[in-house]
Amino acid sequence: NGSHIKCLARFADLGSLSLGGNNIKDYDELQPLTELKGLLQLDLFGCAVSEKKDYREKLFAMFPSLQV
Repeated sequence: NGSHIKCLARFADLGSLSLGGNNIKDYDELQPLTELKGLLQLDLFGCAVSEKKDYREKLFAMFPSLQV
């Protein structure tokens, strides 16, 4: 549920976040994390959203600071 992800958005200085293996199915659930302007690494391995065909392009568009 997206409320758990919303709580993470308050950690503005977060540079790395691992959410792998969670029940994240859609990009809308990740939207609150776009507030993390310094996010360099985001791990979504094992999440349903990572199986979408446009996954990498969409993720890097949502999070311009991402490196990994």
